[in-house]
Parts: sequence; C-alpha cells; structure tokens
Amino acid sequence: MIKELTSRRFFTAAECNAQKEMPLTTLVQRLIEVATEHANAIDIGYSRLCQYGCTWVLSRVTLEIDRMPGVNEYYSLTTWVENVTRLYSERCFEMTDDGGNVMGRARTMWIAINVESRHPADLTMIEGMGEAVNHDKVCDVVRCPKPRVVKEPDGEDCYRFRTCDIDFNRHVNSTRYVELILDHWPVDFFDANRVSMFDISYHHEALFGQDATVRCKTGDDGVHHIEIKGDDATFVLATLEVVSR
Repeated sequence: MIKELTSRRFFTAAECNAQKEMPLTTLVQRLIEVATEHANAIDIGYSRLCQYGCTWVLSRVTLEIDRMPGVNEYYSLTTWVENVTRLYSERCFEMTDDGGNVMGRARTMWIAINVESRHPADLTMIEGMGEAVNHDKVCDVVRCPKPRVVKEPDGEDCYRFRTCDIDFNRHVNSTRYVELILDHWPVDFFDANRVSMFDISYHHEALFGQDATVRCKTGDDGVHHIEIKGDDATFVLATLEVVSR
C-alpha cells in the first residue's frame, strides 16, 4: 500500500492571478487532483467506489499558507490519509518548493455519497479503506471549529449557478464556491494582502439554476467570515485570514 504520494508540478503564467502567484482556487483544485491520483493508486478511487454505488465528495478544506508558488516555479504536493471513520476520511497535504521548504499545509475531509440517494455512505463497507491510513505521518494543521453562520453581513453579492459551475457529480464544483468568496473583494485588496488561512465547510450541494447569496462579515480581529446560501439552505461556510504583503 502506497501510504503517501508526492506529485511535482510546474506553475505556469497562464495559471497565475493578478499578483503573479497561484490563486487559492487553483491550489484547491490541485489538492483534489493529487488526492484523486493517490486514491486511484491505492484502489479507493472513483472506479472502486462506483462498485458500491458511491462517489467521493469534498466536505471541508483547511489551508495554512506561508506563500504561494510563483510563475515558472516547480512545487510539490505530498498527500496521505490520516484517518478514516464510518462517515468521513481525513486527507492531509504538504506543499513544498524545490528546496524542500514548506510553503503550505492542508487538512481535508471527504465523504462518500450514494449517487442515487445523495446521502452519505458507510466508508467501513469499502474493503481496504482502513489500510490506507498512514499512522506514521502527522498533519500540523489544527482541526478548526466549524465556520459560523453570518448573521449581520457587511456586504452581499448575488449569483445564479450556470452550466460551467456544474461538475460531473451534477452539482456545483467545489472550487466555484472559492471563486465566489474571493470575488467579494477587489483586486487591490489582494495586492495589499495575501491569504494566510482559509477554511471552507461544504454543507449542502447547490445545483444548476439555483440562486446564491454571498454574505461576508469582518470581525474585530480582522478575520473574514463568509456564508454562501440559497433560499432554503446554506451551501458553504468559510473563514478567511490575510496578512499584509
């Protein structure tokens, strides 16, 4: 069993943001890609779960970022499974530069849903799932409290989910919510600040044609709290922290 997998990547100019570095959305997408690569390598990936009528769904991402890769820079993402319970699997990541310096870390939570009922599946029914756990590697990312509901927002943005927002699970792609959150602030906000911590919890799947409201509230400590909600449900809750460049 391959207990951890490292994928070396090259960051191109076509992928960069206005600050000439990797966007948060791209990092989340790369985590998903590397997680998929490792899951397939240890036979707990999409094809295996399909045998049980299930598919993986990302439930939560907690990121701690020291710096992002810049244009034409190589970086590596290492991933391993830290824990598996009946309802979820915790998968961790470490991002390093070519000198071995840590650039960021992530803790993610995944659930398997039944593709027919859309309800969570029992992971213990999947043979070999427990064997994927790496008991020898520790993740330094602390399990944060769940992000809170935004009751009195400083501002709101409205959006209707369209065709390109939908992924192969027929719901809104995980990274699309991250884009909507970042778009709440103007470019000059990120010229002056960089993201140091980001925590997003996926609560309810959004579908094509649904309306969403992005609600943001900045606390007295400077931490930004975000809720993306529909008419009848909260889609995601998130927390964003930045530091001056």
